[in-house]
Amino acid sequence: MKPFLHRVVNSQVFGVVATLIVIFIVWEMSITFLGVPTYVLPSIITVAEVLLKHPGMFLSETLVTTRELLLGFAVAVGLSMPIALAMAYSRIFEGLVSPLIVISQAVPKIALAPLLLVWFGFGEMPKVIMAALIAFFPMLISALTGFKALEPEVMSLARSMGASQWKIFWKIRLPSALPNIFSGLKLAITFSVIGAVIGEFLAGDKGLGYLIQSASGAQRMDMLFAGVIIISVLSLLLYYIVQAIERRLIFWHQSQDQIAL
Repeated sequence: MKPFLHRVVNSQVFGVVATLIVIFIVWEMSITFLGVPTYVLPSIITVAEVLLKHPGMFLSETLVTTRELLLGFAVAVGLSMPIALAMAYSRIFEGLVSPLIVISQAVPKIALAPLLLVWFGFGEMPKVIMAALIAFFPMLISALTGFKALEPEVMSLARSMGASQWKIFWKIRLPSALPNIFSGLKLAITFSVIGAVIGEFLAGDKGLGYLIQSASGAQRMDMLFAGVIIISVLSLLLYYIVQAIERRLIFWHQSQDQIAL
């Protein structure tokens, strides 16, 4: 089991590093050979110098954004899981709630920003709500798919053996739903980053989104790209943290995938 996990982790690290190297090479070649002006695309060295020159500022803004997105992620998961479970157990509840959820997703989240500003001001709350709104739907759909994936024959067999609803949920339904739930968690954590940054774009006075917005207004492309790189690294880091937890909790699912391969 452990050698397999080590191989997976090593392959993922290698893939990320190789991808970043290719991006950086194409980046520098675009400036050197295609003559892309530095005010459009600054060099990697220039961006690295900005990061090294202002580490405290970038760290401070990163912590602000991280706090907002994690709170939004927690809200999205905390709301979507019980709703998905209720929808899986009750067709009446699913019929009532599904149209409302679909309609809510049809409304562009960016259009809600002015309302969030009026209701909650310029503090942390609008960014948290924006992150939660964007992360909620993929988390809900993934969890609902997982909870409803249990075959009726398995349910009938469990009932015939005298298993209670709680035992069926805890021993059968939840374990079978965990792969889908973790797929939703990986989507939700990356969408939370997007939501928090969008919130900072529209109504922020700190955070990476606000930093990028300010850098764009001041024509500081080096600082803008530094902020974009930090957001990308943050998204990757959070995604792989969730994936590491997934591999730890549902190792049996990974083993089945390995056997299938």
